[in-house]
Amino acid sequence: FSIIVGIIILLLSKLGMKRIRAAANKLGLLLRSISNHINESVLGLKTIKALGAEDEVIADLSDLLAKYKKVAIKIIRSKSAMSNPIEPLSMIFIAVMFAVASKRADFNFAAFLATMYLVHRLFIYTEKFQGIWRYFNEHLPAVRRTVDLDKVLIENQAWDNGTKEFKFEKELEFKNVSFKYASSQTDTLQNINFKIAKGDVVGVIGHSGSGKTTLADLLLRLFTPERGEILLDGVNISETQLNSWRRNIGYVSQDIFLKNDTIEKNIKFYDESITEEEMLKAAKAANIYEFAKDLPNGFKTMVGERGTLLSMGQRQRVALARVLARQPQILVLDEATSSLDNQSEIMIKRAIENLRGVITIIIIAHRLSTVADADRIIALDGGKIIEEGSPQKLLSDESSYFYKMHSITVS
Repeated sequence: FSIIVGIIILLLSKLGMKRIRAAANKLGLLLRSISNHINESVLGLKTIKALGAEDEVIADLSDLLAKYKKVAIKIIRSKSAMSNPIEPLSMIFIAVMFAVASKRADFNFAAFLATMYLVHRLFIYTEKFQGIWRYFNEHLPAVRRTVDLDKVLIENQAWDNGTKEFKFEKELEFKNVSFKYASSQTDTLQNINFKIAKGDVVGVIGHSGSGKTTLADLLLRLFTPERGEILLDGVNISETQLNSWRRNIGYVSQDIFLKNDTIEKNIKFYDESITEEEMLKAAKAANIYEFAKDLPNGFKTMVGERGTLLSMGQRQRVALARVLARQPQILVLDEATSSLDNQSEIMIKRAIENLRGVITIIIIAHRLSTVADADRIIALDGGKIIEEGSPQKLLSDESSYFYKMHSITVS
């Protein structure tokens, strides 16, 4: 009979578990929303203050916190409703059993106590099992999210089957390369073909969404072409060890990350193998040396959180120096001058000129002035190469994309 009662308790608990599981899932989503809201608010604090939107941002956060509190209280109440009745029920059950058994002529009090002790222990174990079950259901949504993220990580992790060391003596080639994102129905890049000789400076231009950054991502081996291949001296880049490849590919984007430390440590960036001489050489090549040297604390000057004590142009040149200190053989500049003023852009262009012939440079840009001195320009539109040639050649053709964009810029 006591076993039947225990089973009934567990079946009733199942209904409570369902509510807890649903509430825990909602709680996890709210926690993610709160975290995102705080992160966005901190990153956009300047914009929020400039627009006078502090009260609205705080109100949104308060609303999320209130929802979180409501759901958290619901879970606590459900847990209490499931666990609190167990002990009283066990006492009531024992009292009822005593009342019934004591009326029997063959009632043995010692045997009854022993039996009720076992029944009471059964209730205790039922309560413990219920607690474990409740804990499992409460954390199941988080476990499921972790498993889902792990699956995504496995699907997108960089597989390294390469065995060769990086070796670049002649040319880099994109051969019939096509690529499509999993979320897209169409190819982002379609049948891309071009070659870059070692030491050349090549500009890649095109409207937003034309595939410029995707091309850079493929070169960085963040993704793998769906069709075609990328060759280095005739060898598929997938045959090169991933670490060896990335050590020799420098990448600078418009989204610069600097830690709240000195200029020197931001250039070295955890790479203790970079010597003082190599650090200073990289700073000179990136046109940041004179500026840093003249500061009161020189290269020991703090840059502030995310580099806020430096101008955008200075941050960009520190980021460039950081890449150059690692002595890459190929440098990719992905919209690295898009948010710079003219003077800062000139400084970056001078740095590029200093590197001409020393390393191979690929400049992805909206600003045509950034690629005006390139050896060759590749124009993309809709994931396809629509034209290719030297700036001089393209400017001499009034029907070319480069000529039209240049005319708009000049006017």
